[in-house]
Amino acid sequence: MSDIAVVTLSCDKNAWLWRAWHQSYRNNWPWSLDWPMYLVTEHATPELENVTAVQGGGGTWSQNTFKAVQQIPHKHLLIMLDDFWPHPHEVLTREVWLELYGLFQQYIPDRLAVLGVAPRCDSMPKAYGETVATIAGVPVEDMVPEETPWFAALQAAIWVKEDFLQIIVPTESCWDFEPTGGRRLAALGRRRFSWKCDWYEHTVMSGHLHVRHVETVRALGDEPPKVCQ
Repeated sequence: MSDIAVVTLSCDKNAWLWRAWHQSYRNNWPWSLDWPMYLVTEHATPELENVTAVQGGGGTWSQNTFKAVQQIPHKHLLIMLDDFWPHPHEVLTREVWLELYGLFQQYIPDRLAVLGVAPRCDSMPKAYGETVATIAGVPVEDMVPEETPWFAALQAAIWVKEDFLQIIVPTESCWDFEPTGGRRLAALGRRRFSWKCDWYEHTVMSGHLHVRHVETVRALGDEPPKVCQ
């Protein structure tokens, strides 16, 4: 069995989207992969098929995330936030995921900490160095930390768990973590690679759930908060 798991970071106030999030994985994830799936919560224990809920006990985002991720018994984690939902337009196959993970493992001895697997439309400031490989026709690029403010971005990425935990400080929100955690990661001399693919959708933008997903959530018996509609 591979020493990697899929980890979605959430909080109890977002319980209304868990069933829709789960449905997106059930329909658009290659379940033939032997990668266990975890959902980080604060205190809630949702029962979702093939998903293990891990409780961090609350506190700040960083405190809850640190305590929960510590409990996950895998060295490598595919980490993302709870409003990133796989969709059917570009489903990644088991073979592509295994090739990405194989490359990630190959470069860990050479200080690799993160392999981002984010959509092509990602508009965050960044800069790239050399192309280290090509997977499914798409280059895997070495990012330049000095010119990439979001070096620890929480877009979907495979992480070395120890590196992820090492750059968390207890007072930060997830929005604070991305730029300041990126500076800490760079100061440790770690590397981040980037591979682009539109395999998931960012469903909540500027605090609002995309209109086409509102009915999906309601059809499953949940109701988005008014502020998210």
